[in-house]
Amino acid sequence: MFPMGLTALHNKLKMLYSAKAEQISVDVLRVVIRNYRFSSAGLPRFGRCRSEAMAARFEATLQADMQIAENGDFVYPIVFPEGGKQYSRAILVFHGINERSWKKYLPWACRLAEGAQQPVILFPMAFHVSRGPRRWATPQAMQSLLEQRQALPNQVNSTFANVALSQRLDEAPMRFLSAGRQSADDLEQLVRSIKAGEVEGFLPHTRVDAFAYSIGAILAQALFIANTDGLFDDSRLFLFCGGSHFSSMHGCTKLIMDSVAYMALRSFFFDEFFQMVYEQSPFGEYFRSSGIGRGFWAMLEPRCDAALFRGQMSRLGSGLQIVTLRDDRVIPSAMIKEAFADVCARTGAELHELHFDYAYRHEMPFPILKDSTSELVDAAFEEVFERVSAFFRD
Repeated sequence: MFPMGLTALHNKLKMLYSAKAEQISVDVLRVVIRNYRFSSAGLPRFGRCRSEAMAARFEATLQADMQIAENGDFVYPIVFPEGGKQYSRAILVFHGINERSWKKYLPWACRLAEGAQQPVILFPMAFHVSRGPRRWATPQAMQSLLEQRQALPNQVNSTFANVALSQRLDEAPMRFLSAGRQSADDLEQLVRSIKAGEVEGFLPHTRVDAFAYSIGAILAQALFIANTDGLFDDSRLFLFCGGSHFSSMHGCTKLIMDSVAYMALRSFFFDEFFQMVYEQSPFGEYFRSSGIGRGFWAMLEPRCDAALFRGQMSRLGSGLQIVTLRDDRVIPSAMIKEAFADVCARTGAELHELHFDYAYRHEMPFPILKDSTSELVDAAFEEVFERVSAFFRD
């Protein structure tokens, strides 16, 4: 029996965790949190596209984002079971979009580290969590921008929580590409370092598994599809509230992005981007031929590269498990089931649809509450994470 429920664990870690500390003991759970520093190789260039105007927009966006120092050099936490030994297995957590702290994920990581008895790595995507300027999460600094966005025609769901991401994607939807590519490159660099025995706490040739939630599933699946240099040859993948193609996701919510940004993003990917991939240019060649490029292309929508998606997901066999939520509106359970119907039929990979007896949503499957409903949340959290722990423990 896990010694602490989610609500109590969340409240404890909220007061306990600091990115400035080298190591933090969570005595009740018999885990320790260690902070590591990472330096990114930088934002990528995909290669020139045929449109001079589009190439100029890409370059201008790249130059602007290169000025965000936090994105290049940052701290990330790893939760270790107590004991101080060297590990030959690790679990990498892929978080959701528009996250500004680890508050939601630290309890997940601690429960998983204790339950699976393996280290759990919380690594931020580009421009998320510790990789973004503090002002993006400061109401006073963002108030003027919020008022401007709320005044836009046909605007819906514009909030302080999503204003920074919404503005960035509305201004330059290609940021979704460049940030995703940088995140993928950084993660491959991290996994290489772990497998080489260069990260304290891990033995050479460590197996790195993945727990992917929400949009993090897109990134994890692209990496597993690419499987560059066999980095994920023996890895397992657990998808939670994610796994469908990008085209099936509905990201216009108060916690993700506003309606204007959402429409700009979809317009870019399903109009301009489609044309650019098929053009004869270095940009198009990247998405048609490179590992990560093809991985993202296969995750965009079913018609892009269904054979690659099915083949690489089927390769995982019993090393793939998926949990969806019945009332998820952002990444609907039906769309995840549709994406994996053939894979599950061919391999026996497990897909479970769950439903909880409280009001939940995609962005907050386990809300932190102060009334008696918190007991239902704690029970649902335990149900999911005991399943995840068992999957990685075997």
